[in-house]
Amino acid sequence: MARQVDPGNRRNYILRPTSQGRRIAGEAERRGGDAFTERFLDGDVADLRRLAEYSARYNAAD
Repeated sequence: MARQVDPGNRRNYILRPTSQGRRIAGEAERRGGDAFTERFLDGDVADLRRLAEYSARYNAAD
């Protein structure tokens, strides 16, 4: 992680991931997506449709 003083407020820092940090974050995101997909591969279609409807409703709520 690269740390730099924020020029807009010298009490804060701007953090930037290193190339290794970006690689690790990308791997974690891929593994999470794979795990999510695997959990639903054998799911009941009606249950998955309801989950999708609930998720859409939840994400649309203000």
